Amino acid sequence: MAAKADKATIARVLAVVTVALWAGAAGCEGSLTAAGNPATSPADLTRLAGHHDAEVRKAVAGNPSTPGPVLAATYASSLWRPVIAANPGISPELLVTMFIENIDGGYYSAHDGGSYSTGPILAALAANPATPTDILYDLAEESDEVGATALQNPKLMTGEAQARLVETAMHLQTARDHHTSPSVLSELAGDSSVGVRRLVAENPNSPQMAILKLAADGRDSVRLAVTRNPNVNAAVLSSVLSDLAGDDSTTVREAVARNHATPGRVLAFLSRDGNIDVRGDVAGNPSTPPATLSMLFGDKDEDVIEKIASNPSTPSDLRAAAKAEVTRYQAAPLNTGAGEKTGSPASSSRAPKAAVGEWRPPPPRTCRPREISRDRETKQSTWIVDCG
Repeated sequence: MAAKADKATIARVLAVVTVALWAGAAGCEGSLTAAGNPATSPADLTRLAGHHDAEVRKAVAGNPSTPGPVLAATYASSLWRPVIAANPGISPELLVTMFIENIDGGYYSAHDGGSYSTGPILAALAANPATPTDILYDLAEESDEVGATALQNPKLMTGEAQARLVETAMHLQTARDHHTSPSVLSELAGDSSVGVRRLVAENPNSPQMAILKLAADGRDSVRLAVTRNPNVNAAVLSSVLSDLAGDDSTTVREAVARNHATPGRVLAFLSRDGNIDVRGDVAGNPSTPPATLSMLFGDKDEDVIEKIASNPSTPSDLRAAAKAEVTRYQAAPLNTGAGEKTGSPASSSRAPKAAVGEWRPPPPRTCRPREISRDRETKQSTWIVDCG
């Protein structure tokens, strides 16, 4: 009898669990449908943005009726950034902010070894019908899926837009040509296309006055391009590299840390960068002062130590110690932890902070979203990218 009672109890429990699971699945399916429905109220979408199911939250991120503050909060804390970037209901301010945070990713990837993790976000912005035309012109200059997608956006299909794209293509070709006259390059230094300005900055035939102008450009990718010009004035080069040392972009700081023209005080500043790759580039730079190399030896990161050992400017005693440390790393069993990337300070993407009395770079010249107009009736705002 007891066995029969136990079986009956188990059967009832299983039935209850089955009903609960079915109800939960049905409820989740209903939430997913509501999250993707543009007719869902803003209040319900706000509630669903905190749903336990990731697919529901993703649907909210792509819903054009989702309130702007919800999208902004979701963008700051989720994996659905490309989904938000493709949302035609995104606020103009958030759209411009997303563009600013992800611009020039393809350029850095091609020239400075940075990862192109921003590609999906930029491609989504390029396809979004809400993206302003000026931003689409910028995105159209990318040489991959981002550029191809931007060129398919209806806003760039108009006669006026097509004429501007043709003109920009001609300017890009002229700015790339090392036989272009200095006077023409000087004129192109003021072009509206960031791609044209970058090519002028890199062109060895560009006059110094044009280089000086571009060294103060609002886009850090243009200023970084100046550092690749073989004929740039040494003082200008040193100034630009110093200016970029505090940039928010890790890729930019890496490029500064690798450049042999970077002043020693700037390399000393970057030797305390929160990113291990930046510190490694400082360790391998022949212009890094011996005192800074000695400080980096205490980093105990295998890649940093290897670069100190191979740096031609490393003092002989420090080089011997670094080589011995590398040998120890190579001989250590894999599970001992020797040679792990546990460098100090902790790895992050942040630029270092200068100590009291120590050299520090000027504040980074970051682009910002700026509201230029607001319609009184519709309450709609127009925002632009301000890199001034």
